[in-house]
Amino acid sequence: MQSHTATSPSEKKSPPVLSHYCSTAGLRAQTFTVLAQEKLAGEIEARKFQTPYESLYHCESVQVENSIYFCGGGAPETDTVPETFYAIFIRFTLPPPEYKSPIIDKLQSMLCPRANHSAAAIGTDRLVVVGGKNANGILARCEEYCVTDKKWTELPKLNKGRAWATLCPLKSRYVYAFGGKGNDTASGAQNYPIEFLDLADKSGDFWHVLDLISGKDLLPSLIMFCGAIAAPEDPTVIMLFGGSTAGGKPNSATFLLSTSTRAMRKGAELVRPDTFCRSKPVAGGDRVLAVGSRNEDLHVYHAGKGSWSCMRKAMWNPDEFDSMIKSDTY
Repeated sequence: MQSHTATSPSEKKSPPVLSHYCSTAGLRAQTFTVLAQEKLAGEIEARKFQTPYESLYHCESVQVENSIYFCGGGAPETDTVPETFYAIFIRFTLPPPEYKSPIIDKLQSMLCPRANHSAAAIGTDRLVVVGGKNANGILARCEEYCVTDKKWTELPKLNKGRAWATLCPLKSRYVYAFGGKGNDTASGAQNYPIEFLDLADKSGDFWHVLDLISGKDLLPSLIMFCGAIAAPEDPTVIMLFGGSTAGGKPNSATFLLSTSTRAMRKGAELVRPDTFCRSKPVAGGDRVLAVGSRNEDLHVYHAGKGSWSCMRKAMWNPDEFDSMIKSDTY
């Protein structure tokens, strides 16, 4: 019998995970490989989008299938020009079947220009943008983009405006907001409560506040820049890890928040303290992979062991990130 090497429909290439690369330095796009960043920068300049590349300063970016969406950002203040904010919205797509030759499109701008905001993909058809700041100050405004309709709509507001919040989508229906910073000098969950929005019911004026039944004493540890993702063991539990302490140092703590019982408890700590500003954790089987935003170390949570491992930047290859998600060796 002859053997066949043709690719079956089930073996077709899937979109690569582009959200492994994170950086908060200057104008670098926060969730792209260096190659993709250079391509994006060149395309923006070549296509003359009438918004300078500096708009990627403190922008947000979210991957949906084989596209990454960039939203907002600003140009920092100079001696002659005040800080500027943008509502720009750009889609960077790697088309199938090879997922090469990027296509870049400028889409309908956001309703509100903003920087230092947070964004999350809810399923494959919706993007939610939350808070941030602009010339009017810290924002409580939120908005939603429908990928199918290609339109932005206003969402209920946060109870208290915040920038740099950590978002976590849950069950393709809910989005939770943690920590952040406002106009005052205080920051974190002790001053910014855990809030959530049910996208199946957007009738109210504000997000819902999650009142913890147990674990309130842990809230002061949730300051800013922590990672967040649904726990592999239980999709109703949010795993929060790392972030900045009150003194601005990286944190190694992990917390497990049960959204059904409203209880929060400590989990296994990271091997190395780290922050996860703009970094989007990725689930693969019974593991979670997240790239730290300080040194680009790769943190891997192993649900079967209930523990974390860590690979220093020099020990892992971003080009192998897709295979790392599917492999049991990391």
